[in-house]
Amino acid sequence: MEGRGAWIRADAAAVQLDVSEKTVKRRARTGALPSRLVPTPHGRAWEVWLDVRDTERQPDPPSATPERDTEGHESGGEAAELARLVSRQQDQLVQLAGRIGWLEAQLQQRDAQLLALGAGEGHQTRTEGHQAASGPEVVPEPPRRPWWRFWGNN
Repeated sequence: MEGRGAWIRADAAAVQLDVSEKTVKRRARTGALPSRLVPTPHGRAWEVWLDVRDTERQPDPPSATPERDTEGHESGGEAAELARLVSRQQDQLVQLAGRIGWLEAQLQQRDAQLLALGAGEGHQTRTEGHQAASGPEVVPEPPRRPWWRFWGNN
């Protein structure tokens, strides 16, 4: 190979190039990076040739640093979209909690009505000479049978 550099493993190259190991291996397979497969005790592994200039870190471009608004949130990009999504979901949670509270109140109201109706029926049955029920009517369960009898005619 020309120039100064070295053969290094794909995982180390990924760290130096600031990409994933999968990207390094893909570039090695396609020929975008000079590479070779070397035998190891665990099988073959990719090594790539990196020149000295490939390993030097480039400073991030100024456009990569996000601008922040007055509240300290990033004004553009993915973070702002995520913040809007979280805000919408919080609003939905508040609305749903209000609905749940209203439904619970309705349920309690219906339970009170049922109890009142049940007490009224008990009073009517006493006046008609029938035995009054002291609580909910208990219905006996049918006899249980083994699960394997489900498929049989027994």
